[in-house]
Amino acid sequence: MEIGKLKPDATMADDGVWRTFMDATKDEPAVEFLIGYIGNKSYRKKLTAISFKARAKRAARDIPPAVQNEVQAEAMIGTVFLGWRGLTQDGKPEEFTEAKALKLLNDSIEIFNFVQNEAGTLENFQASEGESGEEPKAALKSRP
Repeated sequence: MEIGKLKPDATMADDGVWRTFMDATKDEPAVEFLIGYIGNKSYRKKLTAISFKARAKRAARDIPPAVQNEVQAEAMIGTVFLGWRGLTQDGKPEEFTEAKALKLLNDSIEIFNFVQNEAGTLENFQASEGESGEEPKAALKSRP
């Protein structure tokens, strides 16, 4: 395998790809999240800064697991967790904001894990062979 094939497409990594969290039903639209690659530079930089601040507040300099999830969630907003479609509140589309996204990640371990797993799956950020700038093969449908 070519070494170059082991890297994500830079545009897809930064701009994100739509991943289906829940399929549509007859009564509800599909819930999809726009997810960037977890190895992108903006995420790594934001995670480092937030982690440094979290450690500075603690005498032991370690970050407990519960706080680690909060730090990761905060770092994902705007770098890895980029948007959604299909979420509603009182029957109306719910607008994506950083505050709402952070609350969603902190309140739902299932969504946190989904975003983290999808963001770390390299195939989600690789264009299919012969395609240039088209939707990746992995973005057609999320894994079961």
